[in-house]
Amino acid sequence: LVTNDLRYGFEPNKEGWEPLSYEGITGIVSVAQSTNVALEGTHSLRMNVSIAGATNRQKGVAKVDMIWFPPPSVRAPFNLEGSNIHAYVYCPPGSESTNPSAPNEIKLYVKSGTNYLSEFGAPSIVRNGMWVKLSLTPSTNTPPNGYMMPGFSPTNIVELGVSIEMGNYHGPLYLDN
Repeated sequence: LVTNDLRYGFEPNKEGWEPLSYEGITGIVSVAQSTNVALEGTHSLRMNVSIAGATNRQKGVAKVDMIWFPPPSVRAPFNLEGSNIHAYVYCPPGSESTNPSAPNEIKLYVKSGTNYLSEFGAPSIVRNGMWVKLSLTPSTNTPPNGYMMPGFSPTNIVELGVSIEMGNYHGPLYLDN
């Protein structure tokens, strides 16, 4: 994940990234540094997805608390107002939805302040065997096709993450810059 001087490339390790386990948000069960695929360098973050039920879509999250695990040489909170954040996710064969009216989706989000108020970017569609680009530009306006909680502040970012919403899928997704 990249924005100006902030970078998580997963080359030294998983850099503090972890799955979020919260009521109804359990689709990403673990994360690990991987050499299976990489967009840049030799490593990516493998997000192990386990979602059952062809008709029951579920969510999953992988995230980093930027206060405890900031990018090298900087400290949170971050003023990311107007900064384009982008990341790429490799979607292996079998990860794309077979139902065109209910595509598997993935998006970036950031959280601000001590209340961890969220802003979510527009969803990107999971495509078999492709690197899918995710983008978000934090601001005080709700992004097109995104979501923002009341009180969110793009000048006080403390968490960065990737959110998925999928149907039946068991396997990896790979996050890289």
